[in-house]
Amino acid sequence: MRIIFDNNGFAALVQQPQHSQSVQQLKAFLNDNKVQVVGCMTLLQELAGLANSNPALYLKTIAEYKQLTNGVILKHAHDLAIQEGKSCKPVHFEDSLLGKTEVENLFDNLDDPLTAQSLFGETASLKGGYAQTMEQARNSILSHPAVAGKSPKDIASGYQDWFQHFDEYVQNWFIDLFGAKGRCDVKSLPHVYAFLGYVLTRVYERFTLNKKDRDNDLFDRAYFTDAAVADILVTNDGSFIRTALRVPNRMCEVLKIDELIKLIDKWHGA
Repeated sequence: MRIIFDNNGFAALVQQPQHSQSVQQLKAFLNDNKVQVVGCMTLLQELAGLANSNPALYLKTIAEYKQLTNGVILKHAHDLAIQEGKSCKPVHFEDSLLGKTEVENLFDNLDDPLTAQSLFGETASLKGGYAQTMEQARNSILSHPAVAGKSPKDIASGYQDWFQHFDEYVQNWFIDLFGAKGRCDVKSLPHVYAFLGYVLTRVYERFTLNKKDRDNDLFDRAYFTDAAVADILVTNDGSFIRTALRVPNRMCEVLKIDELIKLIDKWHGA
């Protein structure tokens, strides 16, 4: 069983003393090869921000992540989706991972809080303004002649109907995005399928449920793409959970940290 954490979920697990026993139990399952915690670049980028505000806690958290992931770190979600989209071939789990030397170099850099802070600066710039960019894109759609003049209710109804034909729209977006030719089925490309599934769900939520865009959506989308290789995605972000559970093509369970701890206790008692 493979587990992926977002930054929020991992912090809730390893930074709270009351969960220390659960962390030790999880490590025991890892040693018995019953569970695998899969690391991701998305979390490492976000976690690096803690090096600026609390270096000691950052070093403790990165050390726990290094131990729990045991060298199993995914390549960047964006890169995996592009690789699949361009080749029209799925990237299987073993091929989605960074090499051993790459992982060692990565943690060598992240073990230095000053280097980690420089990485966070890049992360902050990636996040900053994302919500505004998405809002501008939405306004552009609303100003289109085919949509302008329609009532909010009519627009919402249109997107409700659109969401009922989810796979068709995912396939069409895939073709438009990558210029895919022939009979390449986006369902065969796990990272692209997850990426586009999350994007289309957020569009649906914005137009139909008025769930406004957040800067953090950029990284939530990446975590959801990372989780294409996982059985469980763990997060304590309520907004992210609601969106992830709404994605029709979701292939993994989405758990809060308390739900994961109950699952660990169940495994321990089995």
